[in-house]
Amino acid sequence: MSKTLIAYGTRYGATAEVAEEMSKILREKFQLEVEVINLEEIFPKGKELAIYTNIIIGSGIKVG
Repeated sequence: MSKTLIAYGTRYGATAEVAEEMSKILREKFQLEVEVINLEEIFPKGKELAIYTNIIIGSGIKVG
């Protein structure tokens, strides 16, 4: 099975909600194994990125 990592940063939580919704769609529609990581928390030391087929990185943007 293909593994996907969604890594995100957020200030107010909107990006976290989008990341979780994306993971839900990828799991249900495409049967992918998805891991979601908040980059504001400590990124697991020694995490092997080569195990992922897909890596999605997202962040919020500030207007104004």
